[in-house]
Amino acid sequence: GDKILNHLQTLHSRGREGAIIPNEPKSADLEGSLPSVPPDALLKNMEIVVSKTIRNVSIKSLYEKVWADNSPDKESFYGSWLKDEDCFEISTGDWEYADSGAFFTNPWCKEYGESYTQRRLVTFKFKRTTHLYIGPPIAFVKQEHYIRVEGNDKCVLAIEATFEGIPYSDTFGVEMRWVARRVGANDVQVDVGLFVLFKKSTMLKSQIKSGTISETKNVHLRLFNAVKKACTAAGEAPVEEVEEVEEEEEEVGIPEKGFLLTLKEKISGVPSFGSTAVYTTGLMAALFFGRYFLKASMGAAGQADIQRLETQISDLQQEIRTLQKSVEQVVDLLKNQRN
Repeated sequence: GDKILNHLQTLHSRGREGAIIPNEPKSADLEGSLPSVPPDALLKNMEIVVSKTIRNVSIKSLYEKVWADNSPDKESFYGSWLKDEDCFEISTGDWEYADSGAFFTNPWCKEYGESYTQRRLVTFKFKRTTHLYIGPPIAFVKQEHYIRVEGNDKCVLAIEATFEGIPYSDTFGVEMRWVARRVGANDVQVDVGLFVLFKKSTMLKSQIKSGTISETKNVHLRLFNAVKKACTAAGEAPVEEVEEVEEEEEEVGIPEKGFLLTLKEKISGVPSFGSTAVYTTGLMAALFFGRYFLKASMGAAGQADIQRLETQISDLQQEIRTLQKSVEQVVDLLKNQRN
């Protein structure tokens, strides 16, 4: 009996060794079987301020951990981030869900055929750093959020922002677009675009646009870092691949005669309007340079944020170029009025 039992056990062991067990699909195999998700078409009409890849994160996970806010016992991710940014009187409304077969539309991107399944209203205030020069010290921001999730392939968040308490705030608004799309089987590409939408005509259009994009870019970089942190599994951070947004490097040099001397010579060619030009130029210089002097002496909204400090020099260089263009436009305008 023992010999028979041993023989049966030997046959069973050999059967297991010789059996062909199908392999579980590997990540590479799964990646090859999934169709690629094309880049968002609407982003080509916007200024790209963030373009980064987060590894080992799914679209579903990103939506649930960042934008869903569907847990009544947990603080809103976005509301919590605004608080970290020293905003106050924050109101993060609940998501409103479209009825079956219906959709919400954002007025700006409606013409491009964009529609969304959820929307909410977010409002908050923040303390300005340029209140010594013009306008009230507190600014009010109103944001309309629109979002849709396309399976595990794509998540699109559109934000329509308007402002109160900021110079020329009645002339423009800002459209923001956060697009997360699947890359391969396990990674997510995050692209953020900005578009400054002008509602009224203004001679400072180019300055408002460049200044808004320059300042808002840093905000979205900080928001991306918060998103990445929220998507990180406890104890192990996903590997981030950075795809740098290309920017044209322009050296800021000092004119041979000096900028102020050149300006003086230009103004002298318009004798009847000299005092007006000086006043206008001085006002613009205060507006553009004032905030950086305040930031350098008082800090950025009370936060010791290293990233903000690192970007102040590059921002100041950009504003120098912007100011020079603005002054030239003012002088040309005054000359035309003179003629």
